[in-house]
Amino acid sequence: MKKAELQIQESILAIFIFFVILGISLIFFYQYQNSSIKSDMLRYEQTRYYELLANIPNMPELRCSSLTDEQDCIDTLKLVYFNPKEHDFGEKSIKISLLNQSKTALCSQSNYPDCNIYLVYNKANSGLIITSPVSLYYPLTNEYKPGLLEIKWQA
Repeated sequence: MKKAELQIQESILAIFIFFVILGISLIFFYQYQNSSIKSDMLRYEQTRYYELLANIPNMPELRCSSLTDEQDCIDTLKLVYFNPKEHDFGEKSIKISLLNQSKTALCSQSNYPDCNIYLVYNKANSGLIITSPVSLYYPLTNEYKPGLLEIKWQA
């Protein structure tokens, strides 16, 4: 009887240790999978925002064009009158700024030529930022100036 009780207790102890090791293994596997999914999600979002960075200068609402002649630049007059409510950019901020300017003024219809920051869309206050150089066209003076397209999103 004593030997049988000892074998049952050993079996129960072995099963208990097995389940403890299995539980610890599952916790580590869950944490590994969770971090892997988060890194894949961040990489996917970065890819989406790089695509958006490439697509914004090619939007017909912002692109320079004269009749059927399209150019690789952003029309600043179109930026001033751009309506972001027609597009769902999500939780991000899109800003285009003129480079090499000492003053900083947010562009509106009232101060159009004498400004250097165009806020296209604003739904994110902080987060990751990607930038790309763009060419800005000023149709009133027929000038091209360098600019910087900045997309900010919360990761």
